[in-house]
Formats: sequence, structure tokens, C-alpha cells
Amino acid sequence: MKKEITLILLLLFPLTGCVTVFSDYQSAKILPEGSSEITGHYSNSNYHSDGDAQTAQSNMGIQYAYGLKERVEIRAMVQTPKANGEEYFEYLVIGGGPKFSVVKDHVAVYVPVGTVFGSGIEAIDQIEIHPTLLLSYDPIETMELNSSAKMIIPANSNKDMLLALNFGLGIIVSESFTIRPVYGMLFDPGEEGYFSDFGIGVSYRF
Repeated sequence: MKKEITLILLLLFPLTGCVTVFSDYQSAKILPEGSSEITGHYSNSNYHSDGDAQTAQSNMGIQYAYGLKERVEIRAMVQTPKANGEEYFEYLVIGGGPKFSVVKDHVAVYVPVGTVFGSGIEAIDQIEIHPTLLLSYDPIETMELNSSAKMIIPANSNKDMLLALNFGLGIIVSESFTIRPVYGMLFDPGEEGYFSDFGIGVSYRF
């Protein structure tokens, strides 16, 4: 059971999104052309079933984003999960892709592709695409309300397609720093139980 949980969680990228590797530590905003942003994040994931919650794993990761054009951003991520009895860096989740603005500062689409590397894993068999819809609203100048919905589509047709939802804040400390607490849920449609993930990220823009 532990190995099954590990493999499921490892692939929600965020590339977000395995358990986030399904969390999104970002908003629907696009970086200005030529600007960069680095986000470090840490989270804990749990599996919920029949009213019980079991610790599944913790995750550490870093993301890099670059403003490519006025309405286009490119992002990349590396994340290492740690399940019970294992260590960080036994597995590495990597991925990235483009992010497109649909409604400036409020609606964007992010399409990362990623995989996982580790002992006993064939990375080619673990490739996933995570088409993601990002929504943002700024109730005040120093805060963002962010949410996202994504499909986790495995290249391997023997695996189920999954659905993830994320809800978070962007607490704007300065022009350069933003704190990003995020809560996410991962579902396998038609199956009982779900994964949750709560974490916090810190973004530095330069």
C-alpha cells in the first residue's frame, strides 16, 4: 500500500502538480517579459478514506518561471517527495511547460509535462501531462486569491486519469517576495478516497 501511494503521489506534477505533485504555487498572472521568479515550497500529503486520514508523504521542491512574451510564461520544476520509511532525493519529479494568459491577471492556462526518476522506475513509463486552469482575484493590493483545476493525463494508457483542485493565497510582502500557502485535493474519479496536500511556498521575483 505504501508503494502504491508513493507512485500515485510522485506523478502529480505541478509538475504540480504526483501529491504535487499536484499543488500549484502560482497565480494566473504572467511575469513581465524578461523577468524571472523562483519559488521554493514544502508540503505534507495525506490519504483520506472512510473518515480516516493517513500520512502519505512530504514534498520539497523548487520552481523557476520566466516571462517569455507579454501573455506567455515558461515554467520548470524539480521536486523530491519523501514517503514513510524513505528519504528525500530517492525520487525526483521534474517537468515544465508553457503558461498562457486568457484574461489578464485573472485567468490562465498552464500545460506542464513531467515524469519521475528513481530506483526501479522507468521514467518513460511515468510521463504525464497536466493541463491546468488557473484563476486569480486580488481583493486587496497585498493579497491574491488563487485556485486551479487540473487533469492528470498519463501517457501510459493503463493508468487512470486523475483530477486535482487547489486553493491558495498570495500574500504580497514586497515587489519581490510573495508567500503562497496552498491546499489541494486529488481524486481518482469513480474511486473512493482522495489525497490532500497542504503546503507553503515563497516566491522571489527578479
